[in-house]
Parts: sequence; C-alpha cells; structure tokens
Amino acid sequence: MKVLEQHQMIPSMSRPANPYDNASCESFMKTLKRE
Repeated sequence: MKVLEQHQMIPSMSRPANPYDNASCESFMKTLKRE
C-alpha cells in the first residue's frame, strides 16, 4: 500500500478473493510481491 500511496495511486479491488474482477490489479500486486 505504501508504494501505491507514494505514487499517488488508489488501490481498486472488487469482491474479496475474486481475482477475475480486477485482473490487471491482481497482476500488478503479484509483480510487487515478487520483487
């Protein structure tokens, strides 16, 4: 969350535990976790 806030980005997620609602955000978060 801090990284998003530093870049003035707002996290956007739909229903909990449903990655298909927001696939682009899920992909981005996976990339962040990997690094």
